[in-house]
Amino acid sequence: MSTGDVVVSPMADVPEIIDLLGAFALDAVDDDERAIVEEHLAVCARCRAEVAEHREVASLLAHGGGPAPEGLWPRIADSLAAPPPELRLAPVPPSGEAPRRRPCRGTRAAPARRVPSPTPDRSRARRRPRPA
Repeated sequence: MSTGDVVVSPMADVPEIIDLLGAFALDAVDDDERAIVEEHLAVCARCRAEVAEHREVASLLAHGGGPAPEGLWPRIADSLAAPPPELRLAPVPPSGEAPRRRPCRGTRAAPARRVPSPTPDRSRARRRPRPA
């Protein structure tokens, strides 16, 4: 469909294609996805503009900022090479043995109460004599 000089794709709101636009701008899609997005971009000006914006932002991020402080990368590498701290786990009882649990202080089980059944108990119902 066409509106003036802008061609609007019937697939312009397809969520799968729109979700791929950022990855497409960073060249992070596989060949099948690339073909689908390129076909869509050929007819959709709105998505072409979005891809252009993604590429502009990626370019600014790639070339922005200053150099890293002296010695930063060696410090990062050294921190990754250091062994992790010792992991302390609770002891595990041998199989077949249930762990012993202590009740929490200040808690006590409430005494059980008999709750009436919503249906009558037929075993205790009085039996009426049958008419002869």
